[in-house]
Amino acid sequence: MIGGIGEKKSSGSGFWLWVLISVIVIGSFFLLLPVYREYGKKRDEYAQLRAERAALQQELQRKQKQVRDLESSPGEIEKVAREKFNQGKKGETTYVYEMPKEEKKK
Repeated sequence: MIGGIGEKKSSGSGFWLWVLISVIVIGSFFLLLPVYREYGKKRDEYAQLRAERAALQQELQRKQKQVRDLESSPGEIEKVAREKFNQGKKGETTYVYEMPKEEKKK
């Protein structure tokens, strides 16, 4: 009966080993859960910022094209002068239509 004492000890230590492993796993879960949630928020924020960046790049390209057109095309300059500054050619009458303002709801 030399190994009899050791056998009882190993079966009891196996139980405590499983308890220790369970505590470590559960503790890790609770420690990592807030980090994972924060990661999800940052991932969503990153996707939103990428979409905003793409929209801003498109707007930048559109404005760069407009500047190139204004630098090289007299017709584009005339178009802008007519639209933004209400100018016309000699002998033309310029009409300005303003949209009616909506009445404030009470």
